[in-house]
Amino acid sequence: MDESVEIAEPLPTTEQLLRKLLVAVIEVGRADIIWNMPDILDYMGSRIPTRIEVAHLHNVNEQMLEAGERHARRRRKPRLTTQ
Repeated sequence: MDESVEIAEPLPTTEQLLRKLLVAVIEVGRADIIWNMPDILDYMGSRIPTRIEVAHLHNVNEQMLEAGERHARRRRKPRLTTQ
């Protein structure tokens, strides 16, 4: 009688799952969804380039640049603190 034991692979980490999800979103052409989630970009160590950084490129999506500017303004605003 064969008593072989199946060893289950470890479950993926949250970061691995998030990376797979982001890749899938980008592959179906919906990267614009991610542009509006700066927390996810920050978590993954990514960012939206500035207009200056992509000035030499053609066919740059204007919506991406606008989202980047919105998030940059949001970061510069001082946060109210309560004491």
